[in-house]
Amino acid sequence: MSDRDTSAGPRFDPRFPPAFQPGYDERVHREEPPRVPLREAPRTDLDDLIAAAAADAHEERIASDPAFDHGDETPDAAEPAPAGPWWKRINPYLVALGLIGVALLVAAWNLAAYSARGAFFGQPSSQFDPVQMFFLQSAIFTVPLFGTLGLATLISIVVILATRWRR
Repeated sequence: MSDRDTSAGPRFDPRFPPAFQPGYDERVHREEPPRVPLREAPRTDLDDLIAAAAADAHEERIASDPAFDHGDETPDAAEPAPAGPWWKRINPYLVALGLIGVALLVAAWNLAAYSARGAFFGQPSSQFDPVQMFFLQSAIFTVPLFGTLGLATLISIVVILATRWRR
């Protein structure tokens, strides 16, 4: 007898599922899946289910009713007061960000005044000076940038503090 006996059908490699090997025919080599023993679910009485649902509904109604006195359960009583003086609880990065925002707004205001003085009343000096003209043009173009960055910085601080308000 040869190693390849075709009377019993092709041999399949046991490491891989037979459906993915050459010579597999679903009509001939189909295998039944293993049977899983079925367990019966525990039976509960319908009256027990109705009573449990009614108790849950009653608890939900009490919890959501504002007229019901919940006792000493207040959100403020659940959270302990932060310890330490107030200056140790301040985030130094937010303070630095606030100072940068205010500095940008002050710089924008001063540059706007400098550019308005130069544009409406002539140059600060009576002679034409290219360096002063450069500073005047730079001031005109940086005022909107500094003002926008300053406002965006201060608004970002407000957004950060608003997201941490109730944590």
